[in-house]
Amino acid sequence: MRDAYDDYGVMFAAPVFATATACRAGAGYLGIWSSRAPRLVKLGFESWIRSPEEREGSLHEELVEFARESGELITRELERGIEDLEGFGQPRRAQGR
Repeated sequence: MRDAYDDYGVMFAAPVFATATACRAGAGYLGIWSSRAPRLVKLGFESWIRSPEEREGSLHEELVEFARESGELITRELERGIEDLEGFGQPRRAQGR
């Protein structure tokens, strides 16, 4: 039988898990940005000063790939946060059973 205390624990834990999820997602996003920023800046500068025939790579393609990778990371972190919250407060199974 569930106790009302368990429900309150989950209610107060939810914002903590949400904050942790947001921090993980933000840190991951910054990691992706820091690895892609030099190439994006270079392509952006080239698109500003060069003609289309002289450009190396495509700024559009790089931006789409950055958005796709970032979206996948955010989705993974949200799913992880939900799983963490679902597992909070549930009785732990004894090992070997």
